[in-house]
Amino acid sequence: MLRLRLLGAPSIVDDGREIDIASQKAQALLFYLAAESKRSFSRSQLIALLWENSSEREGRNSLSTVLTRMRQAMPVCPVRAEGDTLAWQPVQDVWVDLHDFDMPAPQSLAGDTDAHVKNAIPYLEGISELYHSGPTPILMI
Repeated sequence: MLRLRLLGAPSIVDDGREIDIASQKAQALLFYLAAESKRSFSRSQLIALLWENSSEREGRNSLSTVLTRMRQAMPVCPVRAEGDTLAWQPVQDVWVDLHDFDMPAPQSLAGDTDAHVKNAIPYLEGISELYHSGPTPILMI
């Protein structure tokens, strides 16, 4: 299973093996789309974000190269391209810590009784484990 960790130092791991995408822009694009998984972006928007000083043509070429590198580096690429739009594609074999972190607490944890508080502890411990520490790489965009 491909695992993307965005909380703490970002990383991509497949079955325990760290995946290194050589291009920092490819990493930035992947992490950005994963973090903004409910949105889609035009290629022009992403070019303006990642290649702000490039012409539209140069930016499109760079984006195409980055997408190719991303697809080559990972066993499954959870990015959907539809015409001029790119978006995060939820895939069964891809897990993102931020997506679990953003999930609302189960309704069964609501309330302030001792039982509710006792049930909330394992849930909160699990959520807090999603955040991992370590050196945070600097992504130059």
